[in-house]
Amino acid sequence: LVQPLSHLEYSVKEAAKVLDFFEAYYGYPYPLKKCDQLALPDFDSGAMENWGLITYREIALLADPDNRSLSGEQYVTQVVAHELSHQWFGNLVTMKWWDNLWLNESFASLMEHVAMDSLYPNWQQWEQYAATDIISASNRDVYSDVQPVQVAVSDPEQISTIFDPAIVYAKGGRLLKMLMEYIGEADFKKGLTRYFSKHAYGTTTEKDLWEAFESVSDKELKTIMNTWISQSGMPVLDVTYANDKLSLHQERFIMDQETSPLLWPIPLLSNYASVPSVLDNVAQQYRVVRNENTLLINQSGSGHYVVNYRDTTHLEEIHSDVSCLRISSDARITILNDTLLLCIAGKVSFTSALQILLSSQNEPREAVWALYGRILSYAKLLIQGDESADKQIKKLCVMLSKKHYNRLGWTQPNDEDPNDTLLRQVIISWMLAGEDKGTTSIAHTMYDSVQDITQLPADLRTSILASEIRNSGLPMVKTLSDTYKNSENAELQLNLCGAITSTKDNESLEYIIHNAFGENGFVRDQDIRRWFAYLMRNHYTQADTWNWATNNWGWIKKRLGKTMSYSDLPTYLAGTLNTSDWLERYEAFFTPLKKETTLERNICIAISEIKTRVAWRQRDEAGVKSWLDEHC
Repeated sequence: LVQPLSHLEYSVKEAAKVLDFFEAYYGYPYPLKKCDQLALPDFDSGAMENWGLITYREIALLADPDNRSLSGEQYVTQVVAHELSHQWFGNLVTMKWWDNLWLNESFASLMEHVAMDSLYPNWQQWEQYAATDIISASNRDVYSDVQPVQVAVSDPEQISTIFDPAIVYAKGGRLLKMLMEYIGEADFKKGLTRYFSKHAYGTTTEKDLWEAFESVSDKELKTIMNTWISQSGMPVLDVTYANDKLSLHQERFIMDQETSPLLWPIPLLSNYASVPSVLDNVAQQYRVVRNENTLLINQSGSGHYVVNYRDTTHLEEIHSDVSCLRISSDARITILNDTLLLCIAGKVSFTSALQILLSSQNEPREAVWALYGRILSYAKLLIQGDESADKQIKKLCVMLSKKHYNRLGWTQPNDEDPNDTLLRQVIISWMLAGEDKGTTSIAHTMYDSVQDITQLPADLRTSILASEIRNSGLPMVKTLSDTYKNSENAELQLNLCGAITSTKDNESLEYIIHNAFGENGFVRDQDIRRWFAYLMRNHYTQADTWNWATNNWGWIKKRLGKTMSYSDLPTYLAGTLNTSDWLERYEAFFTPLKKETTLERNICIAISEIKTRVAWRQRDEAGVKSWLDEHC
């Protein structure tokens, strides 16, 4: 072990807490407490996960006891909880075949958040869940080539292709959270206890799980849940509410083809008790008498669908509730995400999202600011290449974050609320991205004041170093690259990756490409996709990164071809491409590679994503520039 044993203390303590929590929540002891059973000759579980011995990447296990970020702590806890959940979902009870991979991964993806919410209530984990897993699932599940949660597997080569993190992990977890909210958490826990008790040390299918939940909830679940796990995609629910009449209509929400005649039984999960629990028709009307709250459908975002509020007065009330913080943070995140998806699909103008952003400067929750960050990132994409509009967006960054910047400052007080710690990092990064001179000067002073960058506050380190990179050029890139090569601190390497890939300088980029990648590159194989993703996201480094990757695809395949990193690369390389020229280049290179089973689905979806962004830019670019002229 290169790092001191003290770097393991945090994760070991977290593992103990998580195991205690799961034992209580599942109502079934940690399986390794019954070690004698594992040696029985008739033990029939084909356990997928390692019993007891779990391997981690350093970033998910090791934490600096003296200077670690709060986000780093949360990540370690989350991964530890996910992997330990597999001791029950995966080992104690194992999927019968690969088509039920989701019985392992979807549950672990949900339970990591359940555990964190219980162990650290002040982290407000369901906010983080809404801003990560819900975003991931809903933004992936809108294309015709996407896989369903439950995938038929008949060929061993297919196995590595079904581990789609946005579907088998995030979407599957969201469907289980939808189920939990539909039947209530008390019955959800009882159902799990029954499931584990009945099927311990055996194999199962989805049928066994639904039976366990039905037996304790007295609700018919098979039809509802089988539809959701077997159909790819998700619905959009058009909602019209006026004069106490609620009209609902569903259809598939899809970006790359005409809507298909699929139907879902949709748990409505409304904040109005008079709204029925499930919509199982294409359309339905109800009489719903208004109360003191604004009517919401899918109020916490657990339901895997997009809500499109059609009545102008109703929608204005909802947007006012978002801006004035009258609804929960989960609801605010879900409404913002749905708005962005509707913008991308061309159902509403992107300026509606910008307007919500402009009116929400008092927003206190960091997880909601993650959605504001998406809005700004999309705005940059839509005007990419226009220097005047880019300057306006930088001005907008500073304008929106100035109030919180003045409140939070740079120094973390003792016993600070975790949300303020995370929000400070976001606000300072926005001020630096907006090139505010005062903020940039403080960042430079902080950098100059330390002998070693490990002394910089861990929560702010990436932002400070990225600001220095953007303003210093090649010498700084060389210095930080050397630090990256010589460091065994995984969180520091993550900070350095984010900083180095922020460069705007062509000479610096040439140095990065020739020293980070290739046979003698300082970036390890497991981290290559992160570097590509960051460099492709940066307008200044996008083209040269693409050229290196495509010209060296043979080396990439040789190094990564047997890993999931390889199958993910077509997605990462397509991430922000949004012009017809880029679409042509992408199709020319990747279409011949569709013959590789591990790449085919991601290439098809990536092409659809680029086409969608091209159409979106053509549709909304002028409106965004006009909006920026008016407000910035």
